Amino acid sequence: MRIRLFVSLFVLLIASVSQAYEPGNYTGKIKEILAGPGHGGNLYIAVTGTVTPQVEGGSVCTTDPGQSFVVDTNNPLSTTWVSMLLTAYAADKDVYLQGTGSCSGTVESLNQIRLK
Repeated sequence: MRIRLFVSLFVLLIASVSQAYEPGNYTGKIKEILAGPGHGGNLYIAVTGTVTPQVEGGSVCTTDPGQSFVVDTNNPLSTTWVSMLLTAYAADKDVYLQGTGSCSGTVESLNQIRLK
């Protein structure tokens, strides 16, 4: 019984210490797209503005537009996403990007793309 109580308290403590992030939202232009051997299987998206939290007062992975979102190119959907990103970038069109709230360092995994 004591062990179960200790484990429960430990799990609650760890959960309360970890940083929780809201999914980030961005609407605007794509500044640059980064990929290559040095980035592993990832494609990084830099935006021209600031990524904002989905919920007011929430926290996002980064407010630095240099590397705002990341796409895992091993994901089966990545070819569609890369095509959409390149289309928006080449046409200088606004795009809506939404993150997952899951961060790898200061970069958020991409969850949704909407072309405007």
